[in-house]
Amino acid sequence: MLWYIKFMPGILSKYKKWWLLIKEPVVIAFTAVVCLCLAKLLKLPQGYWAVMSSIIVMQANVKETISASSNRLAGTAIGAIIGGIFLKLYGVHVWVFGIAVMVVVLICISLNLKQSYRLAAVTVAIILLVQHTESPWMTALHRFLEVSLGVVVALLISLMMDPKYTEALFQKWMSKVLIKSKERK
Repeated sequence: MLWYIKFMPGILSKYKKWWLLIKEPVVIAFTAVVCLCLAKLLKLPQGYWAVMSSIIVMQANVKETISASSNRLAGTAIGAIIGGIFLKLYGVHVWVFGIAVMVVVLICISLNLKQSYRLAAVTVAIILLVQHTESPWMTALHRFLEVSLGVVVALLISLMMDPKYTEALFQKWMSKVLIKSKERK
């Protein structure tokens, strides 16, 4: 029993270092698997976009994940809308694709969403360049839902991995809500 007490701190410190080394890859892999299972459960036509989105937005800490998630959602929403409009009105042509990419970049920049314009352009490319069997609006909606699923799962898992930050974030949010409710009275 004495050997256990004597060597346990050294063993625990080794495992802690090991866990810190593999924590992020394990969390990213777990998030991707959860997204894949949910996409299959929800019968999303191209659920792999949920998986890719979760991998893209998952960062080393919650704050960065929130930032990446908001950029991803904004870019995807703008790209899905513009891609759907261009596909519906003009079909698939090289010039249509080029103009649609230019339009989403301009929209993102004008809305001060400079971190979202690449994702908006990628969403336009997916909608306009990949063959789809459904209507343009269903294609755009599915893309947005698939990406949103990945973002939401990544956010929730990220928040669960850092309860202290999540608690502070919740307290800050509740303070704002209470202040606004008092202002309205």
